[in-house]
Amino acid sequence: MLSELAMDKTLHLSFGGQKIDRHGWLLAQLYRNDGSWIQGEMIGRGMARVYTFPDNRMLADDLYKREREARAAKRRIWADSFYAVTQPEQMDDEVGSFQLVEGEIKGARSFTLAVS
Repeated sequence: MLSELAMDKTLHLSFGGQKIDRHGWLLAQLYRNDGSWIQGEMIGRGMARVYTFPDNRMLADDLYKREREARAAKRRIWADSFYAVTQPEQMDDEVGSFQLVEGEIKGARSFTLAVS
C-alpha cells in the first residue's frame, strides 16, 4: 500500500511542531505533490494504527478520526481480532504490550520511573 501511494511520486515533508524527537527521528508528515497525505491514507485504509509522539501531535485528531472510521468498517488490520479493542478485564495477559483499551477512567496518578 505504501508503495502504491508513494513509489515514483514526488513527495515532501511537512512539520507541525518539533522537527526532531529525543531519539533524533524526524517528526514529519509525508505528502505527495497532489496534496495526498500518506499517513492519513494508510490509517484510513486500515493499513496502520495511530501512534503519536508527545513532541508533535498536531494532526492526531484527524488520524484518530480516520482510524475510528477504518476500525468501524473493519478495513484491513481492523478485520483481524489481534487488533480488536480490548476491555480492561481482558488485560491480564496483555501487560507490557500496546493495546487499544475501551473503558471508563475511574482515577489517574502520575509517577516517575528511575532508570539507572
